[in-house]
Amino acid sequence: MNIEEEAAKFRNSYETFSEALTEAASNMGQYYNDNLYTSEERANAQERLTESIMWAKKAADLHGVK
Repeated sequence: MNIEEEAAKFRNSYETFSEALTEAASNMGQYYNDNLYTSEERANAQERLTESIMWAKKAADLHGVK
């Protein structure tokens, strides 16, 4: 496999991971909104969800996707 093919494979796996992660997080955020009353705790959960997405994307960017 040449370097261009390897780079394309990495980009494709990262994009697939990123899209799936974003969709799953969106579903979780909607679940929070649908099932929890507006509160500081719900806002904190939403913030931690956003933080988790950012950390996961950074890990995938630095170390790749399985």
